[in-house]
Order: sequence, then C-alpha cells, then structure tokens
Amino acid sequence: MNSDGLLHQVLVQARPRLIALLMRQAASLDDAEDALAAAGEQALAAWRKNGMPQSPEAWLLTAARRRLIDGQRRTSLRMDDAPEPWTAPEHPEEIPDERLRLFLMCADPKIDRAVQAPLMLNLLQGLTVEQAAEAYLEPAPRLAQQIVRAKRLLRAA
Repeated sequence: MNSDGLLHQVLVQARPRLIALLMRQAASLDDAEDALAAAGEQALAAWRKNGMPQSPEAWLLTAARRRLIDGQRRTSLRMDDAPEPWTAPEHPEEIPDERLRLFLMCADPKIDRAVQAPLMLNLLQGLTVEQAAEAYLEPAPRLAQQIVRAKRLLRAA
C-alpha cells in the first residue's frame, strides 16, 4: 500500500483517539480538528518524500500538538503561558486514550438529544456528516448545521 492509502487508513482508525487527546490541549474542538487536518496534510508531503514513519499515530499526534502549540504561542501575550513542549511516545500503546472524555462531552445535556448520537458517530467513529445523515434519514445540510451548533456548545462549555 502506498503512503497516501496508509495515511488514509491511519487517519480513519486513529482520528477519534487523536481528536480526544488533542482536546486536552486545544482551546476548542475546532482547533483540535484543524490541527489534526494540518498534520494530515503535513504527513502526506513528508511521507511521500521520506517514507512511512515507524509509528504513524505518534507522528500525527506530535505534528498536531506542535501545530496547537504554535497557535497558542501566537495568541499568548506572555511566554509564561506557553504550553510545555511534548514528545510522542515511541510505541502507539503508550498514547493515552481520551475517547471516553470526548464521548461524555458529546453526551452533554446542553446538546440536543437528537444530535448527540450523530455527533458521536462523526467524532468518535469518523463517519462523515453525509454518512451520519444517511444513517438517520436526515438531510445532510441540516444535520451538518446541527453538528456545527453542537460543536459551538462544546466550545462554550
């Protein structure tokens, strides 16, 4: 399998776990998702050039965390507020699993009950909004809008 296919496979399988971990450091769910997307783009270029790393999940997590740290440094007024540097563990088993925390955030009572399950499917299972909409027999644009609202509620909380 080429590096593009392997990256896609790693992102599909590891996305929920990585998003849950990044949420601990990110200011919002959007920031965590953006950082992981940027890490995916960076990985695509790097892996095509240098080949697949030994631990792709750790590579993506490190790149995404560095992206978050850079963003936090840009917005930080004092360097004292800058987060500590983070290094990825060598083995994927050593990466903590924060998916339960993310699951509980999605089940927040402030989020409409009808949106909780599609939001969980999107964040924790990696389903696209279109796939979740098809499963719930909802129009995709409507469900996308509801998910965006739910993410705003999570950010505010």
